[in-house]
Amino acid sequence: MTDEVRTTFHRELDALRTELVELAARAGELVARATEALLDGDAAATALLAADDELAEVQSQRIEQRCFRLLALQ
Repeated sequence: MTDEVRTTFHRELDALRTELVELAARAGELVARATEALLDGDAAATALLAADDELAEVQSQRIEQRCFRLLALQ
């Protein structure tokens, strides 16, 4: 039973790691797009960025909740 619990824990950690990498990539992309929109004075791009930032925030909160759950179960 203990080996199964540890295997599940490590599988969930790997999934979290993957999602964190995806979130970091998204954040890097958002910064680049925000910089470009600012330098170009592109208000339409800024509005799109706000929506994409909201999605990144939701993903961040989901990751945080998964981390708390995973730690609580350990």
